[in-house]
Amino acid sequence: MIDPRPEFRSGQARVRQFDVDEPLPVMTIPLLGDDYFDFDFGAAYHKMFSEVFYGNRVNYSDLPLNFDRYSEADQQRILYRMLAVLKAAQAGIDLEKNAPLAVEALSLDEAREQFEAIS
Repeated sequence: MIDPRPEFRSGQARVRQFDVDEPLPVMTIPLLGDDYFDFDFGAAYHKMFSEVFYGNRVNYSDLPLNFDRYSEADQQRILYRMLAVLKAAQAGIDLEKNAPLAVEALSLDEAREQFEAIS
């Protein structure tokens, strides 16, 4: 988030990093004077995801683009989540009523093997 006051070159930037499977952050946006606005990136993401029906386009059988660029820890988290969704779908569990799903704790190699076996 960039606050260009008092002028762009002397303004401040704030960066908020988060990991895969961690809630999206809420960041305080400075407004005029002492006013501010707490912006919930998670709420915005979920609204866009559900209202534009991006959820219908997600294929949990395919790894995300540039999967190899994620850290090993994030690759592991992504595979955990994908496996949970694939296994729930195979078991006929209603994903709309049973979210969030519990994930198994596996090594990255075990998660890859299971993913390859069921995807």
